[in-house]
Amino acid sequence: MADHADDGGNNDGVFVYMGGFIPLHLRDTTTHARVHKSVKIITLRAFEYCTNLVSIEIHDGVEIIEAIAFCNCKSLRRIKLSGVKVIEEYAFDDCTALEDVEFGDKLETIGQDAFQFTALRNIKLPKVRVIGEGAFSLCKHLTDIELSKDLERIERGAFDGCRRLRRIAMPLKANLFDETNNLFHNCDDLTQVDLVGGIHKTIYSLLLESWRNEMKDDIARINQVLPNILPQRPPRIHQLLYIPSAERLRQSDNGWEESSKEWSITNRNTTRY
Repeated sequence: MADHADDGGNNDGVFVYMGGFIPLHLRDTTTHARVHKSVKIITLRAFEYCTNLVSIEIHDGVEIIEAIAFCNCKSLRRIKLSGVKVIEEYAFDDCTALEDVEFGDKLETIGQDAFQFTALRNIKLPKVRVIGEGAFSLCKHLTDIELSKDLERIERGAFDGCRRLRRIAMPLKANLFDETNNLFHNCDDLTQVDLVGGIHKTIYSLLLESWRNEMKDDIARINQVLPNILPQRPPRIHQLLYIPSAERLRQSDNGWEESSKEWSITNRNTTRY
């Protein structure tokens, strides 16, 4: 697409985006921008490497943010996406100062690595249906996530490396994600999972891969040692215990435990005789 961007000659010093991409000679100097009312799509690489862009005003009529549109806008701190329906791959990748994004209730799809390496602290996605591979990976300040009951698919590693993540609210549905997709890989602080919407018996796949592996190793180790110590008293160890009635899972010293109603899992990693 040809460059239709306004050359930024407004009296208020705000660059007016009218489509296309920002001319290269303005990428280092643009600090504030506003999307013109005629624009519905922010196009491929539109603001890429606008490293001094601090803010941009996006009206409710903007529906699509194309790939790499704001990639490497390292000074961008916050953005409001009220009317956006689709955010394509790498759209805000490496926006390292971006800590506040207001997602609207029209957003349905977030592409691969769209918010990778951002400074987001919490995420609320009221209507999103698809979250792409690595979409929020390596968001090292992210602590809280709320996902929609309408969610249909989370791709591989969507929250990989979010080391401060403590809580996530999400539905459990068949085919929501694969057991091997490392959804929460390196999310070592995750201690609470709140379940929203209908609850299905796919909860085993929710457990962290690292936690599952550690649990299996502990069980194997205990089963090797105990027969030599108490051969007549086999240990009572259960990998998974399904408990009717639990909407919330909370991690404690005993593993994931029931704290309200519908479905829950407890890992009994202590042995009693």
